[in-house]
Amino acid sequence: MTGKVKVQPVSRVGLEPLVAMAEQLRASLPGWVDTAPVELRGQPPSDLALDLRHLARHDGDGFLTASVGDEVVGFVANHVRSRQLNIPQPWLLPEYLEHEVAEQLVRRSMAYGERAGASDCAAYVLGESRWQAMFFRFGLRPRFP
Repeated sequence: MTGKVKVQPVSRVGLEPLVAMAEQLRASLPGWVDTAPVELRGQPPSDLALDLRHLARHDGDGFLTASVGDEVVGFVANHVRSRQLNIPQPWLLPEYLEHEVAEQLVRRSMAYGERAGASDCAAYVLGESRWQAMFFRFGLRPRFP
């Protein structure tokens, strides 16, 4: 877990490892166990693969990967709509949840929103207190629709 954290936009060429990471992490969530990826020949792409491809194609500047050294350890697929930055749940390998990489992803996400002309920001994260606390430190507050 040592090395410099690097956050940069994703390239369409490098999506497959991110899809695999997201599918494995999703399958580890309570209630999502039945979504574990199954390797079958000729199987159509998963919903996550299709969503991530779409975001990489249409919102590539906000689709950020985080790496430590040479290893990609997480990503977040931000997008701006109607001048609102939308930050979805960052995907991180479990061993990096308490690492500075999470904060770096959020910091770069917020910078992307500013450059894109967003005047508001919303984060959609799971109920874990660590994510709520991190976004609270960045000035976001819980709100209801």
